Amino acid sequence: MTGGVVWLTTLTTDSGYFSHLLGPMLLMGVGAGLAFSPLSVIIMATVPTEDAGAAGGVLQTLQQVGATLGLAILITVFGAVTRTPSGSPAETTVDGMTAAFATAAVVTALSFVVALTFRRRA
Repeated sequence: MTGGVVWLTTLTTDSGYFSHLLGPMLLMGVGAGLAFSPLSVIIMATVPTEDAGAAGGVLQTLQQVGATLGLAILITVFGAVTRTPSGSPAETTVDGMTAAFATAAVVTALSFVVALTFRRRA
């Protein structure tokens, strides 16, 4: 996922769909698919059986709230950058998008570091 988001930070006003969007979106989709399922299994494996239903509900809720909060942060970054135009409207929009993607890259990289701290219980 981080690789796809980093790739998106290279967008310019002349970027094409196949050259600058399709590849990153495929990378992010594969990354999400490879990350969310195993992480859900790891998280649920640490919960006692009698609490599995509640834990599953909390997990799903936190995934939804986390995505919403993440999107709100990225939109805030985009808005802060585009509030002061730096060129044409297209250039300003791309500047805001690349700043938001750079923020997303930092968040995904930090998430990976946090995921590395999980240890299997004996």
